[in-house]
Amino acid sequence: MDQLLGCDFGDVKNVVPFFEIDGRKIFVFPDLCHMIKLSRGFMCDEASFLDGSGTTISWKYFVNLNKLQNNLGLHLGNKIRNLKN
Repeated sequence: MDQLLGCDFGDVKNVVPFFEIDGRKIFVFPDLCHMIKLSRGFMCDEASFLDGSGTTISWKYFVNLNKLQNNLGLHLGNKIRNLKN
């Protein structure tokens, strides 16, 4: 959505963190907590994706971490839990 408005966060050397309405700059501040939540949801839906260096990041790592946490009876503050139906 930010790109539709004219912002560009793709290239860190040429970031444009605002769009203009009637000559006034409106700045966009991505919220880290919500960006992490969106990334987690995307990974769950897509199963895996590539990082900037081409390394695969797979949802199975989160599944394995959840299994380990459940087996040990502790959670590492990462908000990964079993789904409750």
